[in-house]
Amino acid sequence: LYELALHQYNEAVHVSPAGPNSHVYYSNRAAAHCYLARYESASDDCRTSIALRPTYEKAHARLGLSLFFRGKYEEAIGAYE
Repeated sequence: LYELALHQYNEAVHVSPAGPNSHVYYSNRAAAHCYLARYESASDDCRTSIALRPTYEKAHARLGLSLFFRGKYEEAIGAYE
C-alpha cells in the first residue's frame, strides 16, 4: 500500500516538482516513507516541502516525527516549534 503511494507521489513530484501543490506531494511522500521506516528520506521530503511552503504545518510535524525516529531528538523538538 505505502509502496504504491510512494510510486504515485514520485510521479506527482516528477510532473510538478515546484507547482502550487508540490509541497503537499512531498509531505505526503514523507508520510509514506515514515510508514516504511525510511526516516532519512522522509526528513528530506519534509525539508523540501517546507522550502516550498514554510507555513505548511503538516510538513513540520512529519519532519519532527522522522527526526524523532532517527534519534535526533533536539532537532525533532525544533521542527515542532
